[in-house]
Parts: sequence; C-alpha cells; structure tokens
Amino acid sequence: MSDSKRYYWLKLNEDFFEQEEIKIIENMKNGKDYIIFYLKLLLKSINTDGKLLFRGVIPYTPEMLSAITNTDIDTVRVAINLFTKLNLMEIWDDGTLFLSETQNMIGSEAASTERVRRFRAKKEAEGKQYVPMIENHVNKTKYGNNYYIVMKRDGYKCQICGSTEKLCVHHIDGYTKEDEENNQIERLITLCKSCQSKVCEGRETIPIGILEKIGYPISVTLPSVTCNKNSVTCNKKNVSEIVTCNTEIEIDIDIDKEIDKEIDKEIEIEEKEEEPPVPYEEIKELYNSICLSLSKVRSLSSIRRKHLKARWRQLDFNIKIFEEAFKKLEASSFCTGENDRGWKADFDWIIKNDNNIIKVLEGKYDNENRNATRSDATKYFKQNKDKFLA
Repeated sequence: MSDSKRYYWLKLNEDFFEQEEIKIIENMKNGKDYIIFYLKLLLKSINTDGKLLFRGVIPYTPEMLSAITNTDIDTVRVAINLFTKLNLMEIWDDGTLFLSETQNMIGSEAASTERVRRFRAKKEAEGKQYVPMIENHVNKTKYGNNYYIVMKRDGYKCQICGSTEKLCVHHIDGYTKEDEENNQIERLITLCKSCQSKVCEGRETIPIGILEKIGYPISVTLPSVTCNKNSVTCNKKNVSEIVTCNTEIEIDIDIDKEIDKEIDKEIEIEEKEEEPPVPYEEIKELYNSICLSLSKVRSLSSIRRKHLKARWRQLDFNIKIFEEAFKKLEASSFCTGENDRGWKADFDWIIKNDNNIIKVLEGKYDNENRNATRSDATKYFKQNKDKFLA
C-alpha cells in the first residue's frame, strides 16, 4: 500500500526578522512573546492554508489559542489586535483568523501545485481593491501565469518607491512572445506606472539589492533594468559594465506597446463575442427590492462594477442565481443583524469576492445552520480541554 501522507514544514526566509512588521513587533514591550506566538500560529495553520480552525472546522477563539499555545490570554488578545493592524492577520466575517503569510511559507513533500499556488495568489489579489486584475489568457501569454504570484511576492507595492497606486508587473528583460524565459518569476517585478516609465526612459534604475532579493540572475545580462547613458546594461554586457543602448530600449518599449494593443483588442473581441453584458442596474434593483433589511444601494462605483463583473462570470451570467443569493441573504437572521456583534451584511460584502456569495448560496448562513456558534465551540473546548491537550 502506498503512503498517501503529506508532510508539511514552515520555511522562514533568512530576512524574516528584517521585515518591517517583525522589527516593529520585536521592539515593542513583550515583543519577543508576540513573535513566538506568531510563529506558533503559523505552524498551527499550515494544514489549513493559513486558517486557524479547530479540527479544520471551528474558528479558534482567543481563549482556545491561549490554551493550545501556552500563551497568556492578555498577550493573545493584544497580539491578535497587533497582527491585524500590521496586515499579518485577517479576521473573517465568521470569526476565522487567517494568516496570509502561511501560504508563502509552506513547504510540502508532495509539491502539489504550482496551479493551486497561482489560484490562491489570484484570489488574494481580488480582495485588494488597488490591484489591477487581468484576464486569464493575458496572465498566461504575457506573464507565464505569474502575474498575481509576483504581485503577492512583492507585497502588492512598487519595489522602487513603495506606492500601491497604478501597479503593473514589469518585464525586467523586456517582453517578446518568442522569449518565454522572460516570463519567469525572478525576471518579473512589481512597479507603479510612474516608476516603470522612468525605468524604461532611463530616469530610474532598479536597485541591485532588490534584484538580488527577488532572485534575478545578476551574473547574466540585464537588457532593460536601466536605460540611461550613465548606468545601462545591454544583451552582451555584464551588470557592472557601463554602456549605452538607447536604441535597443526604445525598440523594447515599442514592442511592449504593440503587444499591449494586441492584447487589448483580443480582450475586447472575446468579451463582445463570448460574454453577455453585465446587467449592473438590474442586479442593483434586484438587491434593493429583495434585501429590505439591509442598506440600500444608491449607485455603482467603478469598484462595485468590477466586483459585479467578476461575480457575473462566476455565476455563469445567470441573473436567477443572484436573485436566489439575495433571497437567502434576506432570510438569514445572522446576516441581517441577529448576531453577537450586531453585524449586518451589505451589497459590497456579498459581491466583493467569490467566497461570500457561494457561502450564502450553499446555506452556510441559513438559520438552521447557525446553531454551532462560537460560544458553543468555546464551551465544548473547555469541557474537553484535557483530551485535546493530551
């Protein structure tokens, strides 16, 4: 009989303690305790893709985490609040604590899946409103399916100036359809449009330290990292040499522009031929007419339209499924405010990602399925504490 077990481990990068968030925590009073607690949580979440769930089902409470990690309850509460403020942790609507870095640090003997890793990176990006989303075929043809992975690796910010505005993934060595090697993760970097323009025009350089950090092969050529007369590299020169190659850079820029035009045309043609238009106003009116217990939608911003377009595709362009979801949302006592936090769902909550609307449709928030509350979980854990900690 073959062994079907999977073995996981947590990979700490050598610069783990050099991260700004970790430095901030470490230099606080009780900072060492918070770091140890954070590492324990990372280990606890490796089998559940970053989610802290008791037996994979019930969200851990602070009291439960205090018991299983042998950490003072006050330390736990302060740490959770601190981790959420530093974006090391998310608290989902159902109370689940999610550690976003776990997925980046998991090693697995089965090495399953570049595909799953890419899928998760895309799902995470969908939850960040400032990250530009692209079509799947564009990701595949222009970025080797690495667009969202690169964004995630770079912390969804420009690696030169740190901006989160108007981001893009830049081909360090330029882009052509024939050269797929330039689509490798270590040859792509997240920049804002402003810094990308400066790099291409030779008014800015990508620091060598950043290139080394992302694994760019410094020992080989850097044809379009920098493009000015004082500090430039080209196809036949080493990074340490100073040459000029403005003509080559201009050609690379022109090629990129032409490819972008081709891709835009392809997207436009595909959308016209294959996808029915999104009935934005009809969905809005449907929500307002059904979800009478929730706040009304007055207008559809560009962000709301972006999310609606994604849900429209996800639900197979079927307005009836939206209607079903809105009816189940309105019928849910939990989603309409009858919970211990007084929380209410709203239009943005149900359309912002592909998880919430599916959970509603699958009945997770139906009244008969809300019996197993977090207080019940805490009570059950306390009653069986000795057994679970044995």
